[in-house]
Amino acid sequence: MPTSTPLETRYLLAAVALAEELSFTGAAKRLKMSQSGVSRRLNELEHRCGFRLFNRDHAKVVITDAGRAFVQEAKLSLIHTERAIESGKDANEGIESHLTIGRSPYLDPIISSTLSSVRLPLYPNLLLHMQSDFAPELVHGLLTGRLDLALIAHPSPNRKLTMTKITEAPFYLPFPRIILSCPKRFSLWKTCAAVRGSCSTARFIRCCTI
Repeated sequence: MPTSTPLETRYLLAAVALAEELSFTGAAKRLKMSQSGVSRRLNELEHRCGFRLFNRDHAKVVITDAGRAFVQEAKLSLIHTERAIESGKDANEGIESHLTIGRSPYLDPIISSTLSSVRLPLYPNLLLHMQSDFAPELVHGLLTGRLDLALIAHPSPNRKLTMTKITEAPFYLPFPRIILSCPKRFSLWKTCAAVRGSCSTARFIRCCTI
């Protein structure tokens, strides 16, 4: 029979581990417990939930639609538990707030340094943590709560996120001066010019000599 009492973290960890491993052997190894222990914990969890999370036999483990929805929320719950502990530690150490920012490796480093320069004088007790990753991982970090905000170059639209354009940066195409005297090589510049005229995302192409 389903219960309204909160689920312990150990049940959430077991469900997430099995969903990601799709193997009792892998889940048991990750959780550092026996396979029978994982199986018993999942049986208890499904009994408390009142529905099946996984279909399993001796050959394979398949997550159900209900299990997929459960695990998605379970991951968020585990993340918030970790953040609760971090917030407590920060408060104990006199840190007023903790901000985790993801950034694209293609981002202008001046933007990152500007954030730090603003943070230091205005928010001296703010613990700022920055990490670099590619756009899909940054978006996933935002959706799961691992990141507070992210600076992403060319993000894909996502209805679950609020996006604000903060800057535009030109794309530079450097080439040696000698290319100007070589018609074949200089055709590269004309190709770029054609791209600039036909592709709105490339309207900032600039060519410079070195």
